[in-house]
Amino acid sequence: MRPNLKNILSFTLSLSLGIIILYLVFQQQQNVYEATCDIKTDPNGCSLVKKTMSEFSEANWFFMLLAITFSLLSNVFRALRWNLLTEPMGYPIRFFNAFGAILIGYFTSLAIPRIGEFMRAGVLAKYEKMPSEKAFGTVILERVVDVIIFAIVGLLVFLVAYKDISSYLIAVFQKYTDKSWESLFSLTNILLLLGAVVLGIFIILYFRKAILRSKFGHKVATFFNGLLEGLTSISKLQKRSLFVIYSFSIWVCYFLMVYVAFFAYEPTAHLGFKPALAVLLFGSLGMFIPSPAGMGSFQWLVSQSLNIYGVASVNGFTYGNLHFFAVAICSTIVFGLSSYIFLPIYNQVKQKS
Repeated sequence: MRPNLKNILSFTLSLSLGIIILYLVFQQQQNVYEATCDIKTDPNGCSLVKKTMSEFSEANWFFMLLAITFSLLSNVFRALRWNLLTEPMGYPIRFFNAFGAILIGYFTSLAIPRIGEFMRAGVLAKYEKMPSEKAFGTVILERVVDVIIFAIVGLLVFLVAYKDISSYLIAVFQKYTDKSWESLFSLTNILLLLGAVVLGIFIILYFRKAILRSKFGHKVATFFNGLLEGLTSISKLQKRSLFVIYSFSIWVCYFLMVYVAFFAYEPTAHLGFKPALAVLLFGSLGMFIPSPAGMGSFQWLVSQSLNIYGVASVNGFTYGNLHFFAVAICSTIVFGLSSYIFLPIYNQVKQKS
């Protein structure tokens, strides 16, 4: 993908959003740290930057490498699951192409959030000769499945740690509830929105023949037909049980990625499965923000989830940064760039053999 003004602008806005959120979270945690430390006895001089850097150097990097390993393993299961979706469509894909496409997708999403989904489909179209719209349909289907499993994980977390998390959420809503939001969801505004949607649908249906005859309309129809075929590929699966196993294995790896990282950092080393589930849930929510890998929102939500289980928010912030920069950023960059280099060589060798 060649850089253009739109991509540069998207990257700038995304990175700026992440930096702003991270800065605001940092300032909040700095104020908390200053309020609880004694500058005369604190070796870091009540500087959160110095504290974080010191604890990074003291972290047990064996466990961080283990967390990175589970991150990679989740993508192995994702690649295997992807092949189950493309195979019924007549496009069985080679594992290394699927695996590399996933890593490249995550890497490019650091620059422009959500563009990784298109990159994954593009890489598959290039090396496996699969129509990009069909490949994209399977990617969207994957995301739908992930959202369903995420909802199951959320339900599991609330069943296991309902009292802890519900008490926290009630306190947060009571603190931040603003009655001005009520006007936004007034009956008049909802009816106006529904009316605009109905009107738009009516106009499209009325002029549908003219739209479909146009060059643009034909391209849109072709795209959505391929997308629909990709989305419905799950109904043709011959190995549905294996698809379910791979899907849950991905999230088991995500959980283990969080859990083993606890042992890398002393203030979280004593935590068990319940806090890990909470961090998995809250951290995943943080990554929905359109900043690079959820920068800023990830750290804040992870620190809040750990705070529920008695970990000081400044320590939770450090853990969030340790996990974010080691697993979400550094490993994504290293493995994503490696895939950019490796995949062309791999496919050239395969063509010659």
